[in-house]
Amino acid sequence: MALITCPECNARISSKAAACPRCGLPMKGGENAPRPWKKDLEEVRRVGFWVFILISLPTLTLPALIGKVIAPGMLGQSEVQSLWDVLVLTVPLTSAVAIFGVLLLRDKVDSGAHYFFLLVLVGTTLLSSWVGLDSNISLSDIWEQSTNLNVFLLRLLIQYWAAYQTWNFFSSLVVGGFLAWIWAKKILPRIF
Repeated sequence: MALITCPECNARISSKAAACPRCGLPMKGGENAPRPWKKDLEEVRRVGFWVFILISLPTLTLPALIGKVIAPGMLGQSEVQSLWDVLVLTVPLTSAVAIFGVLLLRDKVDSGAHYFFLLVLVGTTLLSSWVGLDSNISLSDIWEQSTNLNVFLLRLLIQYWAAYQTWNFFSSLVVGGFLAWIWAKKILPRIF
């Protein structure tokens, strides 16, 4: 019997133990089994809280609070409705970043990654306009002004930046990356 270190709480335990006596992490033949869902949910909730604060506080919550102090009762939209409007507006880019991020984190995209991102971004743009979420992006106009695929991708990202404004553009990149991290590191490893 050998002593091993618990990867969760760093306690020294027997290599034959079924679980760590200190934190309860299941052990499997000296190797730790996948972490319990509760630990993953706590980590996602903690990171998600900070993502939400960093995105909503500067653009939605602070202006709404200042507006309520200056002109109480004059604001028609709540912070939740404003956040929902931003999320709906940024669906194509956020979805593209999330899908591409999952594939990148799962090592499914090697060479030509920017071309694959372009394909995903064009796909989500077409799908969102087909569903009725208008992002004011005209793929045909951008294509006519582009000389190759790299220029097309750059112009498309610039169009998204212009359509979303700087903070919403940044927010869609952060939220897409957050969603990619959840799927690639927390959900898919448990499924496959």
